[in-house]
Amino acid sequence: VTTEFPPILMRRYELRILPLGRTGTHHPFKVQHRDSKSLIDALDKHSKNTLTGVSLRHIRSQSMGHLVTIRGMIVRASDVKPCCIVATYTCDNCGCEIYQVVQNKREFMPQRLCPAPDCGQQGGVKDSLHLQTRGSKFEKFQELKIQELPNQVPMGHVPRSMSVHCRGEMTRLATPGGDLI
Repeated sequence: VTTEFPPILMRRYELRILPLGRTGTHHPFKVQHRDSKSLIDALDKHSKNTLTGVSLRHIRSQSMGHLVTIRGMIVRASDVKPCCIVATYTCDNCGCEIYQVVQNKREFMPQRLCPAPDCGQQGGVKDSLHLQTRGSKFEKFQELKIQELPNQVPMGHVPRSMSVHCRGEMTRLATPGGDLI
C-alpha cells in the first residue's frame, strides 16, 4: 500500500511473448522479422518448419519457468471476468488517495486502515477507506481447462488436464471443444 502513483496505471499496452517460429494472429505480428543468421534459421534446418506441441503428459518440473508449447483440447471455458490489478482507495477522514498493487491475481484483501500518519492522529474512525473503481485498474480474465487429445492418452489411462489463465486480449479466443497448440 502506497500513496505514490504506481506506473502500471499508466501502461496502455500488453506484452506478448511468442515462441520461436510462431507468428502472431494480429497485425503487426503476422510476420516475424529476422536476419539471415538468426537462431531460428538454424533450428528450422533441423526441424521441418512445423510447430508441434507436446502432450500434457510430457510436461515435467524442468518446464517450470520456460515457454512450453502444448497440444490439447479445451474442455471448459469460464466467463470473462474483471481482475483487479491496482486498487485505488480514498480516505474519508484525511482525503488521502492510496494505491494497492495486487500481487496475487486471483484474490486480494481490500485495505481498511488508512496508512497516512496524519489520519491516525486525528482520532477519527480508522475504517475510513473506500474503494474507487474508477481510479482502479482492471483487466479481463478467463480460465480455460484443457485436456489431452484422445490420441495422446495411452490405452486404459485417464486423460490429464490443466488449467490455463488467459488475461487481457487473449480472452475470448478459445471455445470449448476446440483444439489448441
